[in-house]
Amino acid sequence: MNADGARECAAMPEEILSADRAFPIMQLLAGALQQRGFISGLSIGWHCHLTWLTALAAEAAIMAGARLFVSECDAMTTEPAAVEYLRRLGATVNLGNAACDAVLANHPLILSDTGFVLTSRYLERKIDDVIAACEITTSGVTTLRKLGPLPLPVVDIASSRLKSMIENFHGVGSELVAALFRLTGQSWAGRKAAVIGYGAVGSGAAEYLRRAGLLVTVVETDPVLRLKAHYDGFAVGNLQAALGQSKLLITATGAEGLLGKMEWAQAADGLYVFNIGHWPAEVSPEVVYEMSSNRQKVSELLEELTLPAVADKPSRKVYLAAGGSPVNVAVCSGGAEPTLIHLAAELLTIEYLYSQRGRPGACLPGLVPLPASVERQASLLALEALRLHSDS
Repeated sequence: MNADGARECAAMPEEILSADRAFPIMQLLAGALQQRGFISGLSIGWHCHLTWLTALAAEAAIMAGARLFVSECDAMTTEPAAVEYLRRLGATVNLGNAACDAVLANHPLILSDTGFVLTSRYLERKIDDVIAACEITTSGVTTLRKLGPLPLPVVDIASSRLKSMIENFHGVGSELVAALFRLTGQSWAGRKAAVIGYGAVGSGAAEYLRRAGLLVTVVETDPVLRLKAHYDGFAVGNLQAALGQSKLLITATGAEGLLGKMEWAQAADGLYVFNIGHWPAEVSPEVVYEMSSNRQKVSELLEELTLPAVADKPSRKVYLAAGGSPVNVAVCSGGAEPTLIHLAAELLTIEYLYSQRGRPGACLPGLVPLPASVERQASLLALEALRLHSDS
């Protein structure tokens, strides 16, 4: 089915339709991919968050002739209507724990991964079909760097300028603030917030929370980033104080087990915890659920948990957003443009990898940086979509 037919059958949210009209980067990308023809007939394995924004990117790839085999990254961030739309477009969408195996069973040639999940499964199974891959998360790239020699080229999108400066900083920051107001219905001006981690994601979160009027403290163990946070005008502190003195705690490290039993026991009464790192395991939701004497939903994506009295702390209520999944993706709120720019770069990376196959010296095995030509193409498409031409 073509995209027009699929859209006629889909209840695409008005905010997504508006974003596509106002910022038509995917329409421009689809035209460019179709004109060049490199990905026509290409089988792509894509492990991603199944949202409406991803569906717009998938639509562009399918219009250019690609065959998509998709696996679910996080059930909490999956939008069922977007899944149905992807299937109407002709993508094969796989949900659940066996999703990656189902993708690989279709023998994709290029993998695009979120969190080194699909690529990891490929390496375990040693399938011959795959010729290259790309990874969009810092946590995934960190794992890849520890593996030693790789049998195929893997493009590190996460460390690119476009990903870190635009999508991670501005995209996640604006989405976080929109999610905060949507889920809590509160005014947060003048309230204390702590951001744990001051990489591209954490620094963007801290800046956008400050713009919204919150009093932000940064917790960072890297001395260079801690110093940067200070000179960026933020108070710097430690995790224990942040847990006990903040109204809002944002986790942005990508590290598993950042909040364990000891940390949750130190939480202040009324603390809201929002994760914008990659994995729910960053905030250990199973730990706080086990500790809670009562658990109830405030809304679909916000839970109130009652923690028992410990030491000098009486019984307290804390609030966990999206079950610990990245709240910016789960709520899918805020400006769509930075995410669409990132998705455009992801598709252009896939096109680049396939177009370079067999060329001497091109895309050698190992972790490789995002080519400057790909960043330039994605940026030019974004500027055209924004009507910010060089002569304007």
